[in-house]
Amino acid sequence: MIIESQMTWAPGQIRLTAATYPNGRLALLASDPETGEPLAKLTVNVPELELAPGEIVLKDWSENEGAYETLEAAGLVELTGRGVICGFELASICRWLGGPL
Repeated sequence: MIIESQMTWAPGQIRLTAATYPNGRLALLASDPETGEPLAKLTVNVPELELAPGEIVLKDWSENEGAYETLEAAGLVELTGRGVICGFELASICRWLGGPL
């Protein structure tokens, strides 16, 4: 799926693809739509964290700044109002609205 990027380091469009973490959770990957070059993993796997079905942990800091805005503008996520500390940052727990990729 190709979507418009709100991330300052990836202006224009990105290709969004899905993978799974070893525990079966959804991993969202961004790549260049023309070259296929990997750009970023937009999610974080926190195995000990309980998530409801359809929830993801979104990394929206550092090189991923703008990831939430990108996915929200495409109608793919919504905030749950919950988060989890990952290192020194707060990762947002979001509902994945995009269905299978």
